[in-house]
Parts: sequence; C-alpha cells; structure tokens
Amino acid sequence: MVPIVVPDDIHALDLWCCASQGIDPADLMERASQSVSKAILTQIDALPADATILVAAGPGNNGGDGLCVARMLYLHRQTLHVVVSHVSADGLCSPLRRWANEQLPVAIEVATITDVVSRLQPDVIIDAIMGIGGTDECRDSVVDALVLLSSLDAFRIALDVPTGLNPTTGVAHPNTFRADSTVTISAEKLGFWLRDGPSHTGTVIVVPVGVEHAEQQLPTSVVRYTDDDYARLLPKRTRRYSKFDAGRVVVVGGTTSMHGAPSMAAHAALRAGAGLVHLAAPIIHALTPREVITHALPHHDDGSIAVSAKSELIALVSRASVVALGPGLGMNSDTLHMLASVIESLDQRIPIIIDADGLRLLPLLSATRPSMVLTPHRGEFARMLGVDARDLSTDAMALAHAWCQTHAGVLHLKDTPSVTQQADASVLTVNGTPRMATAGAGDILTGIIAGVVAQGVSTFEGTALASYLHAQAGVYASGGKVRPIVATDMLWALPHVMAHSLST
Repeated sequence: MVPIVVPDDIHALDLWCCASQGIDPADLMERASQSVSKAILTQIDALPADATILVAAGPGNNGGDGLCVARMLYLHRQTLHVVVSHVSADGLCSPLRRWANEQLPVAIEVATITDVVSRLQPDVIIDAIMGIGGTDECRDSVVDALVLLSSLDAFRIALDVPTGLNPTTGVAHPNTFRADSTVTISAEKLGFWLRDGPSHTGTVIVVPVGVEHAEQQLPTSVVRYTDDDYARLLPKRTRRYSKFDAGRVVVVGGTTSMHGAPSMAAHAALRAGAGLVHLAAPIIHALTPREVITHALPHHDDGSIAVSAKSELIALVSRASVVALGPGLGMNSDTLHMLASVIESLDQRIPIIIDADGLRLLPLLSATRPSMVLTPHRGEFARMLGVDARDLSTDAMALAHAWCQTHAGVLHLKDTPSVTQQADASVLTVNGTPRMATAGAGDILTGIIAGVVAQGVSTFEGTALASYLHAQAGVYASGGKVRPIVATDMLWALPHVMAHSLST
C-alpha cells in the first residue's frame, strides 16, 4: 500500500520529527533537501556538465527547501550554473527560509525571473514557490512568476507540490506549474490524484524526510494499491489447494437481449482465480467459457428473469462463497422484487457484489449489510442518492465517504480516480487508462471482484485489489497505445497482469 496524505498529516509529521525526536527544524530541512537533491541529481544525470538550473524560491519553508537543494546541487556538481530567483508576495520570509538563504554559496547566481527569461535558457526549472502550504488561489506576484516560468522550455521539477495545485482537492489555478516530475517529501499528496492533479504533477517521486521511522507515523486511512498488495492479499496455493478452496461464485443477471454482460462477469471471475463459477441467466451467451456451470432460467415475455425462478435461485445462491448480481439484469419490477427477496433470504455472511441494474434493488431491501459491495458509476450513484448526476460534487472521495457513514458495506464508486470506501478507509484506483471507457468494462470488474473475494480476501480489500488488477489489465490490453480496447481484451490480459504482480 502507498499512503496518500493531506497537508495536516505532513505538518503533524514535522512536529513529531522536531518535538518527539529532538531534531532542529533547520536540520530537518537539511535532511529533506538531501533526499530531494539525490532524486533530482538522478534525473539530471544526462545533462551537460555546465547545465543551467533555475530554482524559483518562494518566501516560505518550501522556498527554504529550494535554496537548500540549490546549494546541494551546486556543491555536488560545481560545474552547474545554478540560478536562484526569489519569489515573494510581500517581501517577508519565514525564519527557515532566511536561514537557508544565508547558507547559499556566493557562486550561486541570484537573479529575477524576468532577468533569467531575458538572457538565459535554463535546462531545468525547480519550482519551490509554495509547496504543501499553497492552494489553487495565488497572489499576483506568484501568478506573474508562474507565467514567466511557463515561457521557458526546460525540464520542469516541482518540489513537493506544483505551485498553484491544491494538495488536498486537486483543483489547479489556471497558471499552475506543469511539472515533468514532482519530487515530494514523505508521501504522495491527495491532490496529486484528484481533478487537475494528474495533469500537473508529471512523474511523482516520493523521497523520505530523512528521519528514521518517520514515514511510519503517517496515517493509512487513504492509500493506493501496488503489485505488492496482490502478493500480500491473495492466499498462497499449496500442493493440497483445490477448486473448493478457491471459492464458488454465482453470477445472476442478464435478459434475453443482454446476455453478454453476465457471461463476461462469470468469465472474469474464473480469470481472477475463483474455483467454481455458476452463471444463472435467462439465456446463456454462446461465448460463455465451457468451465462456467450454466443455469438457464425461465423468463418473462420481456426477456427478464421470471419470478418463478425464485426457488432455484435461492437454492443456488445458498451454496455460494460469493454472489454477483446485476450485470444485464434489466428493469422489470417483478424481477427486481423477486431478487430482493432472494437477497433477503441469503445468509448475512455471504458476500454479494451488486452492480448495474442490480443497484435498483436497494430501495427494495430492508438495509444494506456489511457483506455487500456496491459498484455504481456516478450516474448510478446519483440515482441511489435520489439526485441529478449534474448536482453531484466532483469529489468522488467525499461522496463515497459520506455514503458509508450511514450505510453498511463497501462502496466502490467508479470515477477518475475510482474510490473503494468503507467507513473511514479509502483506496484510490489511479492506474487505469481512458481506453478502458468501453461497454462491458464494469461487468469485467464485477467478475474480478467476485473472483478475488471468493478466494478469502475481505470484501473491502478484495474490491480495492480487483479494481487495481482491472485497471492494470486495461493498461496491458491497450499496449500503451492510443488504440481503443473492448472489454473482453481485459480477460486475456488479466492472467498476464496477475503473473507479473506475483513475480515482482
């Protein structure tokens, strides 16, 4: 897991380093700047020995970090032409910023950004104007500096946070510094992944603050998953492992005209590692894998699952490790009421993944339950809330968090980024590609969630992990190219992604 934090978390960490560990603030700035400098030196290693580096330093502690980095870069490679430009809104500086300025070697040039633009062409620009204390609201002097910096053709590095980007909300000022890379201290900031963040941070490089065990003090209430989490969460398959150990998934959905959706979900559950997968639908799609155990259900004249299927469904889902309900289900009122009663009869301990038209069942249930996973996109979530989708906040995390304060279970809100939420724990999915925006992608995700949870992973961690694998499969299927993909491309990509995850 990679922790994702907000400014208050970093301020608390700084306080812990200084108050609890007895580290002087200036020493802490030095340690953090050393970590930043090492990361920057790696990035500029291929530049000419006499390359020009411009450090734009603001009046606060981020500016102090920038000045320390300028000094360290110069001392490491004294052939570098290091130029410092002071950017100040009111002429005042923080004490640490003044201290850092006093440490600058005389060989480092000090010039205004206007002067630099008129006579130099820097190879690298380091933005140390605002840092984590900044927001998307910038004073005129800062905006003027950002405009001038944007006119320079150089490799652009943001120190901690690009100036103009709100590190909490991801909202960006129109003139926000657009970084090729962001070297950030201790942890990724939440705003890097929300709204405008990804288009301004470039490659994010996290460096330690330089105090032993410091990063262990950071909260993990918001995280994102990596390949390590796949290896961590899925059970190891011993020699005596059987298909029954990998769980039994039952997929319920479809109509006579929408029989592809539940078929894809069942296929995805198999690909994700479920031992046995059943598919119950009015008609079985011809491309349903032979390994899926199929149950053709009676149907109404409109093609939806008939009410008379109730007893068969109750018997089927009662044997499941996980139930996935909703893909291609349709909106027949009688069908929905029947399936609501099937859910109410289900053992409370059996996880149930509800997606697509299955979400229309929620008003018919007595309550959500801890074993439920709901996977709406924004439009479906708006319907769950009884509001117009245009009235929803743009902050998916806030929406998901608010919902989980009053409802049991796991909510996976499909958005950019997607968020898996339970009570006060959030996992962001940030690793997908826009080329996954295609019909059936959500059905594939439903199946992957069911397949992962069937193997014994908790509904919360299983949903977050499945979303990560789903996104990785989309990236793999697209081949890093601009060509679009179809949902079933992710089915053949998934084993490759899972194999890679286990090997790293």
